[in-house]
Amino acid sequence: MPDKNEVVHLDQRAAEIPSMGGTKLAQVLRRSAREAPAGTTIVEVGSWLGAGTAQLAIGVGNRSQGESVAIHCYDRWRATAAEVKKASRRGVDLTEDGDSLPTVRELLQPFQVPIHFHQGELSESKWNGEPIGVYVDDASKVPPLFCYALLTFGASWIPGQTVLILMDYHDWKKDGNRDHKCQKNFIEAHSQCFEPIRHETGDISASFEMFRYVAPLDLLSGNTFKDLWRLWLQVRN
Repeated sequence: MPDKNEVVHLDQRAAEIPSMGGTKLAQVLRRSAREAPAGTTIVEVGSWLGAGTAQLAIGVGNRSQGESVAIHCYDRWRATAAEVKKASRRGVDLTEDGDSLPTVRELLQPFQVPIHFHQGELSESKWNGEPIGVYVDDASKVPPLFCYALLTFGASWIPGQTVLILMDYHDWKKDGNRDHKCQKNFIEAHSQCFEPIRHETGDISASFEMFRYVAPLDLLSGNTFKDLWRLWLQVRN
C-alpha cells in the first residue's frame, strides 16, 4: 500500500491528465480496480490520454500486497483536432493525427502498476482469453464496434464477478442518435445476465452505468453468421 505522501502525489498527477470523463468517475474506477477478483485483469476500451487509466491504476495500487492485477488499454491514440485543442487547455501538447501513445506512457509512468497498451482500431483488437474482472468501455458507442467488443472480450467475463462500466450508456438521450442506444438495447435484451450496480458519483452527468455480469451469455461464444446476425439485431433495434 502506498504511503500518505505518495497517495497525495498520485492523486495530483491523475487530476492533471486531460480527461473525457475518467476524472469524474475517480472513486468508481478506483473502487472497481481495488475490488477486482484476484487472478483477473482489467480491460479499458477507449483510454484517450489515460485519465481513467490513472484512476484504475490508483485502485490497483491500493490492493493488498501480492494481489496486483494488470490493466489492458485499447485505443487508436491518434489525436483529432478537437483532442489537440482540449489537451492544450491542460498543458499537454499533441499533434493532429500524431501518435499520442508516447505521451500516454509518460503520463502514466508514475503510477507503477502493470499497464499494457494495445494500439490500433477497436475493430481489429484481440484478447488473450484471460478472465476479465473489470471491463470499462468508453469507445464502442455504435453497433458494429459494440458487437465486435462483445465478441472479443465478452467470452472472458466471469459470471458473478465481472463488473462492467459502460461510460456512454445514456448518450442517446443527449444526442438522439439511435445507434448510441446499442449498449442499452443489448443489456435490456439480456437483463437476466446483468445486475445493475448502484453507484454514488457526486455531481456528474448520468451518462454511464455499472453492471455485474451474473449469468453466462451463450451468444458471446458463437461465431456463425446466424449468431452474428442475431447479435446485430439485438443492439441495433
